[in-house]
Amino acid sequence: MNNTTTEFDHTADHAPFSGRTILAVYAAILTLIIVSNTAALIILYRTKNNGYSAAFTTYLVHLFTVNILTNLLDIPLDIVEKAYSALLTPPQCALYTYVNWALMAVLVYSHLAITLNRLWAVVHPHSYRKRHTLRLAVGVCCSIWIVVHLCAVPLFAYRLTHQPENDVCLLDMTDYSSDLSVPVQIWGTVVFVVLFLLPTLAIVLLYPLIEGIRQRARRRVAITSGSSLYGRKMVADPRTFRMLLALTVSLLCTWMPQLIWLLLEDWITLDPVTQDLVDLVLDYTWTVQALLDPIMFIGVF
Repeated sequence: MNNTTTEFDHTADHAPFSGRTILAVYAAILTLIIVSNTAALIILYRTKNNGYSAAFTTYLVHLFTVNILTNLLDIPLDIVEKAYSALLTPPQCALYTYVNWALMAVLVYSHLAITLNRLWAVVHPHSYRKRHTLRLAVGVCCSIWIVVHLCAVPLFAYRLTHQPENDVCLLDMTDYSSDLSVPVQIWGTVVFVVLFLLPTLAIVLLYPLIEGIRQRARRRVAITSGSSLYGRKMVADPRTFRMLLALTVSLLCTWMPQLIWLLLEDWITLDPVTQDLVDLVLDYTWTVQALLDPIMFIGVF
């Protein structure tokens, strides 16, 4: 979902300072993403008494793994697209489109799966303890990939068979002035809403509901049983909800500004310099989100 318009200077023997800076920042972010997510995965695997069930741990392992996979592809492709978009072939642009739509949507739905899992734990705790198994968690993660690809593959196929227009590789469905065919524009807009906007809003809106239900359940069970420890067990381990809070804060700081800007940019006119700066900042915030996930996990572990 990167919209940065900053270009590198190919006429000089070396990239200008701004280009070198962008490359250096991207390289540093990618390194930190890999290190932090790998550290989180090692903690999950090596710490036996981590307070998380095997089924819930599956969602975290999936999230951190997809963080690494997505950014290993997205950051290098993003650099290439910004520097050499005119030289990219349709298959290469298709790969870039795939990463920006399919893999990033998997990240969004990975967060949503954790949120819905916690909602189930507080709304129906008995059903959750009985039915939420490792097999079900793996099935949910696999289903995410299937659903996302059913939505994103048509966009990938379109870019695979059409030469990029105006040297712009990425399909930007929020730009209604583009030359994309009407069916692709409509499908892309629907996919944007289904894969990015609605899940993000659901995560943000569900957290207060989940926390409110959890607190009421703890008080109710503590009163009836005389044991707050028993009440905590009834609504699952409290650290998983701290984890949910951390992930929600991460999302609010990174994804929400990007999504809001994508919706409003057609109605806001900025000078070219400011536009490039806004796009660059939002581009980095989307990438940094993959860094915040493991850091916040380690912080609340």
